[in-house]
Amino acid sequence: MLASNFNKVHMIPACPCGYSLDIKKSSHKKLSNFLTNMANTGIIRLETNAGVLKITSVQYNHDLIRRFVDHYENGNAGPNDNANKKKEKKVEVIESYNVTAAVLPLFSQYLCKKGDPLPVKDIKKHIVDYVSKEKLQDETNKQLVHLNDLLKAVLLSKTTPEDIVISYEQLMKEVTSKMTSDNE
Repeated sequence: MLASNFNKVHMIPACPCGYSLDIKKSSHKKLSNFLTNMANTGIIRLETNAGVLKITSVQYNHDLIRRFVDHYENGNAGPNDNANKKKEKKVEVIESYNVTAAVLPLFSQYLCKKGDPLPVKDIKKHIVDYVSKEKLQDETNKQLVHLNDLLKAVLLSKTTPEDIVISYEQLMKEVTSKMTSDNE
């Protein structure tokens, strides 16, 4: 049987519900490495013809196969039923941005380096902290921020001596527009 067919026909369909098989994320990194490891342990025999890997036999009497217990047979969730359900529900995508040279003067004081990923919540936290520390919040409208020289240098293509006031929302948009997107 061709190794690629073995993967498609037997390995992937054998994955329990709610799990996926990604050999690239395993210690083997490639299907051929995994199969070679199985061949070295004596579970299977491999043959290579013109660079195509084939499984020629499976040693069903091998100790590892005889001792194997399938905890996921018949669609059961497995031995740790509750733990597996929690794992399935915990998929979360976190919106984040990478620190670029343009915003480095703002974030370097928070020990960020160029290329560091920052979740949006941390970007907001750092901006609010910076505005508070530098006393840039407008006295009459707390949603507005006065840009100091550093913020002007980060956000504007040319510096201007005039007082510029923008909203926190606009400040966030401007800062993140100077960063590269990096969703985790």
